[in-house]
Amino acid sequence: MKKRRKLRRNDPCWCGSGRTFKKCHLRRAQEKSSNPFEASKRMAAVNRRPTCLHPGAPDECSEDTIRAHTIQRSGSLSRIAENRHVLGFSANLAELRRTNGKIAVKQIGINRASTFSGFCGYHDNMTFAPVEDQPFTATEEQCFLLGYRAMCRELYQKQAAIEALDNHLRLMDQGCPIEEQVALQAFLNVVQRGQVAGHRRLLEYKSDFDRILLKRLYSEVSNYVIFTEHTPDVMTSFGVTVQYDFHGNELQNLADVDQPLDSIYVSILATESGGAFSFVWRDSHTGACTKFMQSLVTLPDVDISDAIIRLVFEHSENTFFRPSWWNALPEPTQCALINRITDAAHFNKPRVPECLMCDGKHYADWKVLRRKTNRQL
Repeated sequence: MKKRRKLRRNDPCWCGSGRTFKKCHLRRAQEKSSNPFEASKRMAAVNRRPTCLHPGAPDECSEDTIRAHTIQRSGSLSRIAENRHVLGFSANLAELRRTNGKIAVKQIGINRASTFSGFCGYHDNMTFAPVEDQPFTATEEQCFLLGYRAMCRELYQKQAAIEALDNHLRLMDQGCPIEEQVALQAFLNVVQRGQVAGHRRLLEYKSDFDRILLKRLYSEVSNYVIFTEHTPDVMTSFGVTVQYDFHGNELQNLADVDQPLDSIYVSILATESGGAFSFVWRDSHTGACTKFMQSLVTLPDVDISDAIIRLVFEHSENTFFRPSWWNALPEPTQCALINRITDAAHFNKPRVPECLMCDGKHYADWKVLRRKTNRQL
């Protein structure tokens, strides 16, 4: 068997970073161990970096890049807040180490919940006025804008995740023996390949949605909205590349990162008289989103609330909920929801086909009033 040549100082590092061996892993085992608290601070700074994702940027931008809310603060978050606070998830490195990898639930002020620095003040106010300043009636424009905002946040988070992986997570093997270094870098290489592929797909989606936004072609986007009698106790805004439907059928193979995949954008918001679950999508490749929605709309009204909760906690960390609702859930039910979001955060744990199927637990009872769609499902 051919013996592997020993790396020289100026050779490219074995980890694939693109740096030379001497500037990367040559003395990594002798370096001071990474501090998870400092790493968390650096990664949080990446997630706060201002930009403007509007297609008119930067020429039309105002000077202020704001911490824009992906979920309305006054219209939705304030409706589930208690003492101006909601509950959400904490998943920074230091917290995960303290909880042995479990996602923690924490109290968050509504001024900070659901924010991201993805738009300048002018473009945020101008673009999303139809959903911020008008009653939500599920017009094609309003549904599109909810989906567009969720997509922009996903793109912003994906870009931040790639940067954090390159500049911070790859340093987590400082002070570790070579075997652990190799294992970590190999795992991160797999994660990075998926992140880069996801980022590429998001850029394609956004280019298409930017065209629709500028030309006001909202009817090109499919939407399905379920209105509820009372305000849901959970608010969210996220995108998901659907893998399994509510009956356990596989819709897309997410392991093949090179194939085109379709995503759906989900929002839960308060309305003047209750609440709404909004789903927005374009089936450009596989038709997976339409099949996913067909599996949801066939569920009886009485099962919709629990199905939505399973979907949200399975796929979204940008989720906030009423403290009294959470505290009233039995401890096993709380644990089941935390396990869902925790498992989703671990890249090496594959999702199971039955992840969205009924799990025998009752989470909420948000009475369905009516449904509205611009597509025949």
